[in-house]
Amino acid sequence: MNNIDNSEFQHGTVAEYDDRSGFGFILPDDSDANEQLMVHRKSLRSRGIMLEIGDRVIYRTEEVPRGTVAIDVHSETPESAELSGNAEVLSGTIVRVRNDKKFGFIDTRT
Repeated sequence: MNNIDNSEFQHGTVAEYDDRSGFGFILPDDSDANEQLMVHRKSLRSRGIMLEIGDRVIYRTEEVPRGTVAIDVHSETPESAELSGNAEVLSGTIVRVRNDKKFGFIDTRT
């Protein structure tokens, strides 16, 4: 049985990620260099996210039979780090990403 930790999101740095195989590792901020979390492309918040070594990410954790893994992984941005109780949170679908420019567009119509 999977056990999802619903506490606050944690922060870390992508230590390794292979886009072809779809998995890699995140080094949590509150960990030593030997404690990395596995991340799989199915754990990314959106299909449009592309992880690269050194990227800052926010994630939650989940206990699985093989140990702890990162889930709901998304990019760390000043906006996501500074959300307050007055912020409006929207859901949407990434419709276009410009990786060369590091931005994209989200359709918030549901």
